[in-house]
Amino acid sequence: MSPNTKSRKRGLPLAARLLFGFLVIAPMMSGCADCEPPCEDFFSISWEKQSSWAPGEYEIELEFDNNTVMCGFTVTSTKSISHLCDDPRTSGGANGVIHRNAPSHVAVVLYMDGEVIIAQEFDPDYETPPEWRPVCGPACDHSKSNPVVVP
Repeated sequence: MSPNTKSRKRGLPLAARLLFGFLVIAPMMSGCADCEPPCEDFFSISWEKQSSWAPGEYEIELEFDNNTVMCGFTVTSTKSISHLCDDPRTSGGANGVIHRNAPSHVAVVLYMDGEVIIAQEFDPDYETPPEWRPVCGPACDHSKSNPVVVP
């Protein structure tokens, strides 16, 4: 038996194997084309204000998963200025809070000039976003709106 005969008996020719590989992988690759950015867990809080924000210094304290995160913002007579939160996965200010993670229980305290103006605890409800597809990777949890009423 010649060396060429042996290679033919082992399976499909190289061209057929490459074509088969392409046909298997191509749909997965095209399905991932619009999977950017990757699906990330997050929860959010939206402030439901009864009136406009009074000028002052505000702090947001979040407790979840044995962590405490602090954020802050300043309100002047003309604008609000958000400050960085002490956790890079969190952003917060006069519009609300977003945290990239999916805790099962959240406690939030909002302070104005050092005084507590609201304290609330809740268990966020999560859902997988409708645009997620298995080809994009693991499913993620996005919280439904978690409104916190602020006087």
